[in-house]
Amino acid sequence: MSDTGASAQGHVTVRLETLRGYLLEEVLTRLLRASGYRLLAEKDDPARPPWKVLEKRKHGLVVRGRGAWHQADTLGEFQYVPPFSLPIRLFAEAKFTRIKVGLPTVRNGRGVVHDLNENVVTT
Repeated sequence: MSDTGASAQGHVTVRLETLRGYLLEEVLTRLLRASGYRLLAEKDDPARPPWKVLEKRKHGLVVRGRGAWHQADTLGEFQYVPPFSLPIRLFAEAKFTRIKVGLPTVRNGRGVVHDLNENVVTT
């Protein structure tokens, strides 16, 4: 096989992996909606900087944590807020990989959740 054919096959594989990741994100979105969550978007955060916590950027929705901004594949807020509580939000990050996910990936995910939970913005 020529280099051009191998390159084209690699390009198709990359696109297929991207499509699989996109489809996984769509499935997560539908599962959140079916579970009683309302999807959040930038318009759901009318605050202006420095109190703004949701922004639309080049790669999608980002959420401000205490230490950094984090890209969210899907962010939902439970439609029912329990009395004497804050709204319940679910931050979903989709990964489609052929290899087993290791401890560094899990630790990174836990770190993101911790960073988001530590960001308390008051006006």
